[in-house]
Amino acid sequence: MTAGDLLSRKSINHDELVEACARRVCSSAMGKSRLATINSAFLILETQMAKEIYLTQYGLMAERHWREFLPKMVRDLESKGILMEALFEAQETTLAEMEALTRQLETEQKMTPQQAHDRAWEMIREKYILLPPEDESN
Repeated sequence: MTAGDLLSRKSINHDELVEACARRVCSSAMGKSRLATINSAFLILETQMAKEIYLTQYGLMAERHWREFLPKMVRDLESKGILMEALFEAQETTLAEMEALTRQLETEQKMTPQQAHDRAWEMIREKYILLPPEDESN
């Protein structure tokens, strides 16, 4: 039974799902499936459909930072089953804002692409990725 077959059923046995995922990850992965693996470790299933989420350096950096400095927030997001979506959103928002700001800095301030990129990173990194630590007194 494939992962797609499992998703089309009303109820899914956890062991069957894990086995199907393992088969899909080990196979050529060329066929389309409604099951997606996230960094080869996490699964996100949405009612009859999954979306693929891959974390880049920004998403992985956010995860390390959040786990170290925002453990309560991470536990809350994990308990709601939305940690990976939140990391992906932080990553994608950062990328989008960095692209726009980099272009703006290149044209308006005549920076080189590398200078503009570095400056954009300095300006945006604390908005979504390197969030301030949680208050430890709570």
